[in-house]
Amino acid sequence: ARHADAARFELAVDYQQAGLLDRSEQYWMELVEGRSPFAPAALEELIALAEQGQDWPQAITWATQLASIKGQSQANRIAHYHCQRAEQALARSEFDVAMKAAKQAQSHDGGSVRARWLQGQILSRQGEPAAAVTRFVSAAELDARFLEDLVPAIEACCAVVDDPVLQAQAFEDLNAMHPNAPTLVVAAAAQRRAQGEDPLPTLTRGLKNAPTRALLKAFLAEIEPRPETESMGMRASAAAMHAALERMEQSVAAFRCEHCGFTPRNRFWQCPSCRQWGTIHRLPDQIG
Repeated sequence: ARHADAARFELAVDYQQAGLLDRSEQYWMELVEGRSPFAPAALEELIALAEQGQDWPQAITWATQLASIKGQSQANRIAHYHCQRAEQALARSEFDVAMKAAKQAQSHDGGSVRARWLQGQILSRQGEPAAAVTRFVSAAELDARFLEDLVPAIEACCAVVDDPVLQAQAFEDLNAMHPNAPTLVVAAAAQRRAQGEDPLPTLTRGLKNAPTRALLKAFLAEIEPRPETESMGMRASAAAMHAALERMEQSVAAFRCEHCGFTPRNRFWQCPSCRQWGTIHRLPDQIG
């Protein structure tokens, strides 16, 4: 029977390579239904087909069955499938459907930044910016690598409600969880500027604690227009350094897959190279 199953699996692969996906799918399903030793591999192929067709409910079904057969959690993968469903619903402005899917994602993976981030996006689109801030903050608290994405979302929502207390509380919570995070230092400097205070001391302390390109850019942008920079003959140098940093950002990869090392310029929730979910993260911005 094992030899017959092996032959059936190889035939399914041949059909897939020939573009006859319906036939390959049929053979893989037979292997799964027959509880073949090749069932886990067949389920992986069925999951790949569902992903390719963006049939997320079917992908969830196959992944759930794979978890049962292998005795290994597929929670991360399933959570991302629910997030894909949420994004599809959000694109159609089906907010209730999107929120339900995002919450299902969180129920499968309580540590999913993406699930909470999506809930914030949904609430923001529904005209509930204050509630959205709460979700964005809860997402950012889970992983500092997402601060650069979530801080602008928090700031945008706070600007809509024009509530400085809400913004101050949000950043107080984030600073308690991620003290001296460069993204939060840049945001704090911007707040000081908006309040009529000098942001340079904040940026200077940030550069001393954890020098990053983002902090250096903010520092240069702050000193470049100042009269004292011109009087010292440093304006052209500051502008040149600022421009060089911007060119550097455009020429280097910003993200890396922790599984295969793929380095894209943009974030992908599923790595285009190794097809793993949630493995691509922003590269450290620290200088030196």
